[in-house]
Amino acid sequence: DPASEYAVLIDPTAILSYSEVAFGGITDNTTWNLATPEKTTFSGSNKTDGDNWNIVNDWTDGVPFGGLSAELSNFKQVTSDGGYAAPYTGDLYLGSDSLLQIGYLNPRHQADFNALGTPGTSTIFMREGSELRFRAGNNNGSSQTIIPAIELLGDATVTLGTGSEAVEDFDFPYAINGSHLLTIKGKGNQDALLT
Repeated sequence: DPASEYAVLIDPTAILSYSEVAFGGITDNTTWNLATPEKTTFSGSNKTDGDNWNIVNDWTDGVPFGGLSAELSNFKQVTSDGGYAAPYTGDLYLGSDSLLQIGYLNPRHQADFNALGTPGTSTIFMREGSELRFRAGNNNGSSQTIIPAIELLGDATVTLGTGSEAVEDFDFPYAINGSHLLTIKGKGNQDALLT
């Protein structure tokens, strides 16, 4: 689990040598312990013309998964494309002037949206100048995409399409909080449902 601490304990009689001498064991929490990270931070090169979300070595602690949160540092540009993003339930932190683009080549895949986190569990924290951009046509099996909760830490933008993408509804059923401006832009056949 993310942000957890673990210790390995071994009973003094659990391990015997070939000459049947017992290992002394580990009976305290400090001899052999470890902690798991709370979040993983994207540290790779900026890219908006293909997938770079799924490159394991571009993250400080691997691609987001499970309860691990994801962070894009200031000025980073990351694209989830090709349907490879694993689901995770942690939060998403977008640094100042960072960009997370969902999709590049048609068709966009359902798994590309996993980069947003899990609706109903995750929150997207958007700092000043950050942007969520949805590009390429919908191929998630429905005409509606559900967006997780958004917490505005600065003025930010959501772009619903950049061209003549297929008809698609983007549903924002969870809270949009923060005393900042969220600009929702669209081009083509997209609708924003603010419920």
